[in-house]
Amino acid sequence: MEVVKESATNTSRVKAMLSATKAEEGELNYRAQKTLDAMEQCAVIDKASAEKLAKKIEELAVPRLKELHVHKIIDVLPTSAKDVKTLLQSYSLTITNENLQKIADACAEMKK
Repeated sequence: MEVVKESATNTSRVKAMLSATKAEEGELNYRAQKTLDAMEQCAVIDKASAEKLAKKIEELAVPRLKELHVHKIIDVLPTSAKDVKTLLQSYSLTITNENLQKIADACAEMKK
């Protein structure tokens, strides 16, 4: 097996892709079905909302914030600057408090 492309994604997108595959093929293999079941429990927002939020966060132009970080934010939807900081502290990334709050505000809008 050869890896053709590797990229970051979020649970909403995975759920949408697996649902589309299930609709096309009628049924998924065991692992894909287990993954879909997990995504149905984990995905907080739908794919369209996730893409809208990703675009909003990217428009904030936060320095050093990468696609991987954006998808992690979408999966968790932190609603306070402290939560965003906690979520991203495992990465070697420094974000100003102002930008942390902007990200939290964008996430809070999506939760409503």
